[in-house]
Amino acid sequence: MATAISTRTDVSPGGALAPVHGHIPALDGLRGIAILLVMYAHFTMPHATTPSGQLLAGLSVFGLTGVDLFFVLSGFLITGILADARGTPNAWRNFYARRVLRIFPLYYGYLAVVFLLLPAIGAASAPAYRDVLAHQGWYWAYAGNVWQARHGQDAWPFVNHFWTLAVEEQFYLVWPMVVLLLPRRGAIAACAAMVLGALLARVVLVLDGGTSIAIHELLPTRVDTLAMGALVALLAREPGWWARLARHARAAALAAYLAFCASLALAGMGGGRLFDSGVSYTALAVMYAAMLVLAVGATPGSRLHRVLCGARLRAIGRYSYGLYVLHLAVARLLLAPLEARGVPTIWGSTLPAQLALWGAGFSLSLALAWASWRWYETPFLALKRYVPVGTPRRVVAARVEAEA
Repeated sequence: MATAISTRTDVSPGGALAPVHGHIPALDGLRGIAILLVMYAHFTMPHATTPSGQLLAGLSVFGLTGVDLFFVLSGFLITGILADARGTPNAWRNFYARRVLRIFPLYYGYLAVVFLLLPAIGAASAPAYRDVLAHQGWYWAYAGNVWQARHGQDAWPFVNHFWTLAVEEQFYLVWPMVVLLLPRRGAIAACAAMVLGALLARVVLVLDGGTSIAIHELLPTRVDTLAMGALVALLAREPGWWARLARHARAAALAAYLAFCASLALAGMGGGRLFDSGVSYTALAVMYAAMLVLAVGATPGSRLHRVLCGARLRAIGRYSYGLYVLHLAVARLLLAPLEARGVPTIWGSTLPAQLALWGAGFSLSLALAWASWRWYETPFLALKRYVPVGTPRRVVAARVEAEA
């Protein structure tokens, strides 16, 4: 664990402090919001026929944007770790070792159950499962998103959501070299290039007739969301920039939200995929990056800070990785009977069944994620003590100067 002298603030001219180092409790809450959005989408019945059910199903589309919030958070946190590790011994090796200990055990443990245990016991004989089983190498290599894009459709639901983890791991293969080897302003320029490049890649794919899966799941078309989080992390470490980010974050979030809604409206009015699959992702990246700035800079005691630092929301955020990996299997197991037999109605409404599904799905997913964290992931995470994050001398000097 890093010492207190190096983990809380950076310094900009005039003594302004940017709270972008070390553990930021509000981001646990923001991560909790991201996984709740995703789970809302996946535990909402898609084929409800009542007005309330159709409304909830329509709103669940927005829940899927929780993935974009995860990307922004990952870009911010990973880039911050790398930026602060510049100039420390074994920065590269330590970064990858710590990521492996955090990400690989649960991911590969899940794949072992899906691709090794289930065939051994003769379970899961669905055609979609046999198809993905025949191409499982893509998932072992963190390239399931590439196979799904080539396939032109989503894979077997139990592994379909792993495209997001593939995008992140592919990003981690290259991005550490950029942050550790280039000057900070060079990395900032790379972020801007990725944001513009991803928008251009989506527009080109739309105009060229590319599939929605390719536009939605490939790294070149989704890297802008990661890059926006990375851009916030880098700019926050530039003199004077944190105050600018904080000052304009609220207006930027509102403008980006309106742009997102407008892009969807224009798509529905005939603009088609150019707005839906092209512009809307950029708007989401900006919106969630601005929300990230607001969360990091929330004043202790403010309403936003109290919400994000609430014990329950932070606990959900702490287990969010396990929840993400495991929840879709729970969702499919619970939804399958409803899809086969129809959604039960009470007094003409499907809302009671939907509430029961949300409660059962979230409770079971949380129980599994907690058990995974407690008895499976924690022993691997304990090994991080052998690969500590270094303390750059410039951060220590800045902190000492600020406190002098």
